[in-house]
Amino acid sequence: MRQVIETEGVKFWKEESIIHCKLESSFFSLYDRVKTEELFINAIVHLNNSNYMPFLIDLEGVSNSHALKIYNLIASSTLIDSNVLTKTFFVPSFRAKLLLAVRTFIDYNLVPNKVLVNHKKAINYCQRDYQLFYQIS
Repeated sequence: MRQVIETEGVKFWKEESIIHCKLESSFFSLYDRVKTEELFINAIVHLNNSNYMPFLIDLEGVSNSHALKIYNLIASSTLIDSNVLTKTFFVPSFRAKLLLAVRTFIDYNLVPNKVLVNHKKAINYCQRDYQLFYQIS
């Protein structure tokens, strides 16, 4: 049985050594940057059991402006960086990918940010990073 953490407009769960996050557009009606970062960190820490895992954020049902807002928060959070192996953003279109990819080149991040439009490739990327990390350590 998989453990799920769910609140208004966002759901977190761990599956195949990946922490998943699914955001809905309703999540942004009460968006507060500080509370959102706290929510994400608490969910990640609860699900990762003190093991570094990739973090996969599914932005399929979210507008480009909301995707950029959450991307900016997650990509720049040192607290999230210190609790995940990598951060992968699944977006539904190449337009959204381009928008977020530009931010990836502008910002320096301790933990890599990857933006993909194919969900299966996003999962494969996360699984590969997890396997590589734990082979080396």
